[in-house]
Amino acid sequence: MHLNINRSLLYIFLLLILACSSKQEQPNNKLVYFDTEKYFNEQISLLAVGNYRMDKTVHHNDENESKSFELVDWSKELNIFRDYNINKTSLIGKYAIDTVIDHKIKTIQYFTTDSALTLKQLSIVFDNDIIVELSFKNSSDNFLYNSHQELTYFPLKGYKVSGKQKTATGQIIDYSIEAIISK
Repeated sequence: MHLNINRSLLYIFLLLILACSSKQEQPNNKLVYFDTEKYFNEQISLLAVGNYRMDKTVHHNDENESKSFELVDWSKELNIFRDYNINKTSLIGKYAIDTVIDHKIKTIQYFTTDSALTLKQLSIVFDNDIIVELSFKNSSDNFLYNSHQELTYFPLKGYKVSGKQKTATGQIIDYSIEAIISK
């Protein structure tokens, strides 16, 4: 009798483990928000195949630098945008969605009021159902620094990144990057 109880407990324990592990192994393929990762992977492919070039200007405080690039690692260049994937399981339900339609222009905005999240807003602008702009607004405050950053991507045309960071010591870092993509 004792052996049967132990065996029953063992079976129940194994069933619980299998149920938990199989649930974790099944990916949730249904996306709740816009898929930035997929979108930027597609953009990277288009840019690589199309032999696009880039002119980039970087401003850091009072210093400026401009460069032209004939060969561009688009995966590396657009990684900052691709990484803003709000479809991560931990972020589901953390963003509200608002849609504004003005004639042929539609803007979908994802925004959060959760102060723990760095990405505060993602906006996607469509013109006749074609994406013409994606913008991201970040903000972070802690005892070491506070920072604000805006990133805007114009499909196959370029991008802008601008930001400001103030450290606890009072140092202010101002920066911006503008990249123009062309053939």
